[in-house]
Amino acid sequence: LSMRAVQHENVDVRIHALTSLRDMMHSKQEWLLRQVCASEAVEPVISSLVSVLLKGCQDSSPEARLLCGECLGELGAVDPGRLDLSHAHTHGDRNTFVASSKSGDYQRVVAFLKGIPQDVLAKASLQSKAYTRALMHFEAYILENKENIQDHLSFLQVRLTQ
Repeated sequence: LSMRAVQHENVDVRIHALTSLRDMMHSKQEWLLRQVCASEAVEPVISSLVSVLLKGCQDSSPEARLLCGECLGELGAVDPGRLDLSHAHTHGDRNTFVASSKSGDYQRVVAFLKGIPQDVLAKASLQSKAYTRALMHFEAYILENKENIQDHLSFLQVRLTQ
């Protein structure tokens, strides 16, 4: 499986490559987690993958966009500070993600996403078995609401042992 197939000009090739990538990422999730968490900076291939998948979220095909999102979900939460996206610019704009602010669309999307409560995101992440992401959103919820984590330990224990 290559990054070129994920960015191929033919939508059927992209969809097939993204489906294979999603399935492979799901089956190799432990290995993938080690690659993401192993050191201060993630492996360059992970940075390239994130860049390509983010660009794919702008695909003209709704199915390809969904698959890119599912692949990013399989990857889980990655601290953007640990990604090296500088090399992506040397391979042309096919690998880079550029958010467009035309007509304020970008700002409206950001405002909408920021409006989703962190506890809702935490529960959704738990249901999709994105445990790292769930803990990140749960921590944000606790900090935003200045709540005592002790009050939520039973919820966490039940959810994480499922």
